[in-house]
Formats: sequence, structure tokens, C-alpha cells
Amino acid sequence: MGAFDRTICECCACPLQCVLENFVGEIATIQVTPIFGGNIRIQEVKNFILSGINLDDDNKPIFISLCDINVVTIETTTLPDVKPIQTDKKGECACCENPMTNIANSLIGNLISITGVSSTIRKVGKGVILGQFGNEPTFLVIYSSCNASAIIVETT
Repeated sequence: MGAFDRTICECCACPLQCVLENFVGEIATIQVTPIFGGNIRIQEVKNFILSGINLDDDNKPIFISLCDINVVTIETTTLPDVKPIQTDKKGECACCENPMTNIANSLIGNLISITGVSSTIRKVGKGVILGQFGNEPTFLVIYSSCNASAIIVETT
């Protein structure tokens, strides 16, 4: 798992980059609402940009800012490590990311929905929430807690 320092990007972009680096070469459905959602073959995750091939648009190259990603869904049985939850005292992390991360952490094991994508929460770390579809852990859902405007609890 990649490393990151305490910088302005530690809330979501750095932790998301560390998780997504595990899936270079894989196909993922990436949601950057409301502008984009599609199937991308991940080629590189570097400098807070995901570079890939847009499989829904004639295999054109695409570059996506990590700080704008809401949800990534990928077929895998891997549940990657996440950065430990850290509490920030000021700034956007303290106002936006910390509260949603704390709520998600209290809901581990529950079926939830964020931006219309449902999963059971399995792990929560700094800036990221990891979930899985159904009983078979074949689909990983990676939510950015910075962009999680609402968490709907489907079952407790």
C-alpha cells in the first residue's frame, strides 16, 4: 500500500490512491457524478489522477481526478488494507470527511447505500469506505467518504 504524508490531500485523494493502486490492470466501474460513470481499465494511479481506458467510449484514454470520484466498483475477492482513521482538528477533513467516516465505521457489517450503490460495509479507513455486494465477496465497492453526501442504512 502506498504512503502519504499529512498534506492537504490526506482526506480522500491520498487514501483512495493507496487503495486503487492495488487494481492497476483491472476493469472498474467508476462514478464521478453527475458528469461521468463508466467502465474503465485502470492503467495507472499516480499524482492523484487515475489514468485508464474508457471501455464505454471506443477505448479512448481517460484521466480522472481522484478527489472527484464518488464510488468505484470492481470484481475482486481482495479486500485491500486501508489507512487508519485519523481525526483532524480543522479544515475540510474535520468538517466533511471525519463525520462520514465515523458514521460508516459505526455501521460495519450493515447493508448501506451511498450515491445509489449498495453494499455491506467491511472496512473503513481514512477517507475510504470498503463494501462488498451480497454474501459472496466477489465485488468490492470503494466509496470516498469525502464525497459521501448521504449514507442510507438498508439493514442493521
